Amino acid sequence: MISLKIAFKIIIFCIIVCFTIRVIKGARKRFSEYYNKRLNQKTLESLSPYERDKVRRIMDASSIFRRSPSELIRMPEYELSKLYKQLCKIHHPDHGGREENFKKLSESYNFLKSLKKGILI
Repeated sequence: MISLKIAFKIIIFCIIVCFTIRVIKGARKRFSEYYNKRLNQKTLESLSPYERDKVRRIMDASSIFRRSPSELIRMPEYELSKLYKQLCKIHHPDHGGREENFKKLSESYNFLKSLKKGILI
């Protein structure tokens, strides 16, 4: 039989894990809502050239990865790399794909990775 002390520690651990997961999901949701709100508030013409280029690259990446822009932004990095590897098997020149498509895929992946880390190229 589990002692009361151990059961109490297990319960506290579960509470901390649940709280941490909830905080991470909330932060991801707030970031995505903020980004979508910012895009909706401004039209493409009123954006600075830097922001316009960033939006264009996100839209290009969404067409290459076949996901919506907000889904790509919210997607965790491990899921993005998994999707990238799946598409590499299709578009890599050694596997019968076109070199142009593979270059676009790689550029989009690197851009999204840097966007998630907060370092834009």
